[in-house]
Amino acid sequence: MYREYVVPIVAAPTQANLDVLGKENAPWLFEVGGALKLADRRLGLQLSPNLRTQLGTANRTKAILGFSNNHNIEEVDALFAS
Repeated sequence: MYREYVVPIVAAPTQANLDVLGKENAPWLFEVGGALKLADRRLGLQLSPNLRTQLGTANRTKAILGFSNNHNIEEVDALFAS
């Protein structure tokens, strides 16, 4: 069963994370081994429910528009049509 989540993301800046999250999430990325920055980012989100909701909603929208099954089907259809 498909479940919908609206969550902010704190992650390492690997290429895959950058591709999925985009530049707008750059402030929430931390270097591997950067435990203090990770803790700082998480605490900032913990203390700001409005920011968590704002980031989570933006991330959810980005995921739906760029990575949903419907989007993938449209991409494959366009590939076959070309």
